[in-house]
Amino acid sequence: MQKLNLLKTVYRTLYENSKIPHRFCTQKSHQTCWNCGTYALELLCPNCNSIQHPPSMPNYFNLFNIEENYEVNQPLLTRKYRQLQAVLHPDRFSHKSQTEKDISADYSALVNNAYGTLQKPLERGIYMLHLHGERIDESDRGTDPNFLMEIMQLNEEIEEAQTADELRHLNKKSKEKLDCITQKLATCFRDNNFQAAKELIIQLKYYSSVSVHVNSILRERGVVD
Repeated sequence: MQKLNLLKTVYRTLYENSKIPHRFCTQKSHQTCWNCGTYALELLCPNCNSIQHPPSMPNYFNLFNIEENYEVNQPLLTRKYRQLQAVLHPDRFSHKSQTEKDISADYSALVNNAYGTLQKPLERGIYMLHLHGERIDESDRGTDPNFLMEIMQLNEEIEEAQTADELRHLNKKSKEKLDCITQKLATCFRDNNFQAAKELIIQLKYYSSVSVHVNSILRERGVVD
């Protein structure tokens, strides 16, 4: 009983001082506990304290009970993540049924995936587009010809770079461009301008790949910053 009360206490702490209801986005308008049949929208059933199945179509922002915003408060996200994983830790279910062990493992995997998505500007942007019915295909190249020329020129400069300092300079330029794009993205999402956001995310993908490429070359040359 003490362990069950501790789980409930940690779970309540996760959502304290929040204005967002601690519920999850699911396909169904209601959900009943798999163990006792009680109406249950929280992580733990209010009647039998059994852990509930993760939502089939979760909203990652709701999962961590944070505002749906491209400019994520990263320290808050990390704190929510750690608190939620503390509830889902396998040690807490070592004496539970196999069903609850499996559910906790599935939930933990979902939380890890959601955290990784919301942490990264590119993945977060793609996910937010998905929430609003937009998607980016592998074939999408954007509609700005000047941008494509800019990327081609940058790649040529990378291939022609002879020294580590030249590569660092190009990497710095790429990161500055990434910062600029993410700032514009935040504005687009605030204004619900999803078409413009899509164009910017395509640019973000290109510049992210450029940065990865430069870092790969530096590692191949034995340069560690």
